[in-house]
Order: sequence, then C-alpha cells, then structure tokens
Amino acid sequence: MAAECDAVVLCSSARTRSLLVARTLIDLGLGDVVALDGGVMAWHLAGHELERGSRRRRVRPDLSSRAPHR
Repeated sequence: MAAECDAVVLCSSARTRSLLVARTLIDLGLGDVVALDGGVMAWHLAGHELERGSRRRRVRPDLSSRAPHR
C-alpha cells in the first residue's frame, strides 16, 4: 500500500478504468489519488519521460500546483 506521503497516479488506455479505480481508492480513504489525464501517451507527448524499474527512494511530492479535491 502507498505510504502516507505518496501520491497515487493511475492511468489506463481509455482512462475509464483509472477513473473507476481512483474513485474506489478515494472512497476507501486514500486521499491523494489522481487519474492521469490523457494517459501515458499524453504524458509522453508532453515531453515527460517514463521511469521504469526505479529503485530510488520515495520523496514527498510537491502538491503546490495541484487543484484541491472535489
């Protein structure tokens, strides 16, 4: 399970599944859950890189640019 300071970012090809899972996790009490708008393809097209097999330590995410939960 995610640590208290982790943001959980979900994505799926059509985004439908990630939205359903995000809503379920929020309903179960996990607070910092988001569905990646546009999925992995939009992330890549925006010039961001994907990290695979990372072994780096968890860090507290910078949430200052995120909109508040509804």
